[in-house]
Amino acid sequence: MIISRKNINILLVLLILILNSVIVNAVYASEPRNIKISNISKDKFTVSWITDIQEGGRIAYGNTASLGNIAYDVRGESFEGITHYVIVAGLASNTAYYYDIISGGATYDNSGAHYTVTTGAILSPSADTDIAYGQVFLSDGITPAEGAIVYITLRDGDNAGTSGDSQLCSSLVGSAGYWYFNLKNVRNQALDSYFNYSGSGDKLVLNARGPNGEIASQLVDTSQDSPASSMTLVLSQTLGLSIDRTDWQLLNIAASSAHITDNATKITVTNIGNGLETYSLQITNEGGNWLSSSDKNGADLNTYVLSALFTEDSISAIDSTYVNELANDDVILAGSSSRGSAARFGSTRTFQNGSSVSSGEARKLWLEFKAPTQDTTRGAAHSIEVTITAEIP
Repeated sequence: MIISRKNINILLVLLILILNSVIVNAVYASEPRNIKISNISKDKFTVSWITDIQEGGRIAYGNTASLGNIAYDVRGESFEGITHYVIVAGLASNTAYYYDIISGGATYDNSGAHYTVTTGAILSPSADTDIAYGQVFLSDGITPAEGAIVYITLRDGDNAGTSGDSQLCSSLVGSAGYWYFNLKNVRNQALDSYFNYSGSGDKLVLNARGPNGEIASQLVDTSQDSPASSMTLVLSQTLGLSIDRTDWQLLNIAASSAHITDNATKITVTNIGNGLETYSLQITNEGGNWLSSSDKNGADLNTYVLSALFTEDSISAIDSTYVNELANDDVILAGSSSRGSAARFGSTRTFQNGSSVSSGEARKLWLEFKAPTQDTTRGAAHSIEVTITAEIP
């Protein structure tokens, strides 16, 4: 059966999502933003956030909802600033803790439910050290960015050791502009073992938040993290991406057939912004009377499946081994945007994906189209629209 004697045209649309320039609603100046939990170990964790004005901050915490304990910013009980960095220590392992953020005199308690975090398992101390470090400067490129916070994630880049990303870690920038972290203390996301990484070929994802709300980011190989290249903070990150083709045309498609972009129809996505970007994909027009499925095996009457894979730019074609890895996480959805990661729109056979792409770097985007099993609109042309969004990681 021939589904259509006209074109099926899959259109690609660019969307730049500048998250830090979008104001959803007015907030009080002291309301905590960019709240992050990092450095979770067997007996401590770090809570960090930023505010719009200089003020004090502390954490009320406990292993019951009554809390009962207070931890202050590491810079002192009386410290006031834009960035806030509180280490909660002396805890029990594998234990859930409740906490509230007290910032500028107001208490933020997750609408009365309290925030929660669970400490990690007890692990044997690592006998080795591997100190990653670098400098962060203010926008003038000269003044040390004292009080900035650098968030650190280890990422598998060579398909050896622990896969995916590590837990989130962080370091408070000192008076000389330096941040430090012992990578041998980094755990996996489950917190039940250390993150096994290579001295070369794996990556550090670095995101900095400045003392005045500025940002900076970079991706560093583990062979070049001591020191890592210095970062200069900017007031806002400029997002931008380009693609080298805007459509993929399929003609005379048979029912239940599958089609993959090849070397002639592959798509190159390039980061033309000034910092790290992560790409999201969404079907924004399903194609007339056709519907898209969220199941990789969901092709049916008037229903198709469109999947995607990001790889490094050097790959010129993908074969059946890549396609066989495609899972439900790789299906492009209609109605909601899916953010690229090592698992989503990624492959274990590649070192790079659509997450945390450095400025100037390119990724190949490959598509697989599974045609409907039957088509009641035979003879009609269908245009399916896919939106590629650049976001701050």
